[in-house]
Amino acid sequence: IVWDTVSVTVLETPYIQSLNDTIICSGSSITLAATGSGITDWYLLGNSQPLTQMTFVPDTTESYVVFAENGICGQLSDTILVEVLSNPQSAHDLTGDTLVCQGESSLIYNLPAIGYATAYNWTLPAGATGISSTNNISISYGLSAVSGYVHVYAMNSCGSGSPDSLWVEVFSKPATPLISLNNHTLHSSASVGNQWYLQGISIIGANAQDYEAVTDGDYYTIVTLNECSSENSN
Repeated sequence: IVWDTVSVTVLETPYIQSLNDTIICSGSSITLAATGSGITDWYLLGNSQPLTQMTFVPDTTESYVVFAENGICGQLSDTILVEVLSNPQSAHDLTGDTLVCQGESSLIYNLPAIGYATAYNWTLPAGATGISSTNNISISYGLSAVSGYVHVYAMNSCGSGSPDSLWVEVFSKPATPLISLNNHTLHSSASVGNQWYLQGISIIGANAQDYEAVTDGDYYTIVTLNECSSENSN
């Protein structure tokens, strides 16, 4: 019987466990790291020169690849995407109604979409209501609303941009007028701004505090000041 001895070396199959795709803020550093067997070098994807520093501050969004190999057992690679996120740009060109009346509702204000923004923050004048995290908002002005600025700025996980503002002048809603009748003369408690109506139809030229009724029917007046109108009189 003839014996022979063979030495067998079992090579570990290469494997890699590296970072997941990640997002970092502009100016922040990242450290490329991987664990596994047979790991060699990291490369900028598409570049043949290995990286010499594993911790660095990337300027732009790039992909990076790491290799692992172990002789005849083959070669593996893993690629990660490092997205560099900038702060949002400054808000600009906010549009919407700037002369409004107390009691007006669902007025739309719009800001052009801002670069790098993932959400928007709105601040409204006292007495105004509206909720939005987008670049437009519907605002309602309550009966206690006052003049003030509508502010908005864009934001993301890295920070926020400079705001834009729009001054909104809020005019008071005129008090509901009271009318009295003396013979055939209708008298409004409001000295100015009256518009008289008969059977729900405005009477042409009937804008004074008093109106001489010449026809039987239902009369009322509405007071309009600064383009803001009261409720119908009694």
